[in-house]
This record gives sequence, structure tokens and C-alpha cells, in this order.
Amino acid sequence: MPKDDEITPKPSSYLTRACLQSKVAYLATGSHEKEVPQEIYKKLFSSLAGVLQSGYFSKVEQVSSAGKMTKFCFEPKDLPTFGELFQQFPKLKDAAKPPHFELPQLTDRINGIAISFKSDGTFYAGTNSNEHKGNAE
Repeated sequence: MPKDDEITPKPSSYLTRACLQSKVAYLATGSHEKEVPQEIYKKLFSSLAGVLQSGYFSKVEQVSSAGKMTKFCFEPKDLPTFGELFQQFPKLKDAAKPPHFELPQLTDRINGIAISFKSDGTFYAGTNSNEHKGNAE
């Protein structure tokens, strides 16, 4: 039985899709908050810390071509827009994109953010999504 600050994410949620079929998600400010590297809130995504802490997160260990990774997936309650994301990270608009990729509208909401770290604790990648298929709850 889940604790008060744990949920089983819906199969259609960002947490389940981004964190490889996660079976449990934790309230970002709950009893598992120390599992999230503080570097996320204090350095890498400090301007979005409140947003990331407004919902749930899942964590998954995975192996990629870059080695063993820990991926943290966040599904905030306070969904930011791409415009807000681009204000915080202006270079994001100029980042390399896959062929035929169109930038979302500035008013489109992001429904999740995933952040990966290498096994040595160094930041590897951050991604976001506006594919809305359902909330974690």
C-alpha cells in the first residue's frame, strides 16, 4: 500500500512514459525528497525549482551508450509554458533538433521534465515534453 506521499502513476502519465514504466512516484517535497540531487534545485534548474517541487517525481536506473545513468522524471502540478522555459534557458531555442522537428508554441505547456546523471554524479541531459497523455494521479 502506498504511503501518503507516494502514488502509482497512471500508465498514460509522463512519469510512466519518461521513466520507463515507473511503478511508483513520490511527492517532490515528501519523505523521498532527499533522493533528488540538490544540484537540480540549486544550480541546474534553480529558476524552475518551485515548479519541479510542485508535483511528483520518479527515479530510474538505466544503461545507455554513455554508461550507467540515473534519470529523474518530474511531473509538476504548476505546468510551465515553453515561453517560460525559453526565458529561463534562452539557448534552448537554438539547441540542435531532430529533422522535421517544429518548436512548440510559446503558450504550449510542458507536462514533464527528465534529468539524467551519470554514475559519477555529473549532469548528463535534461529533456521536456508537451505530449499530454494524462497526469500521474
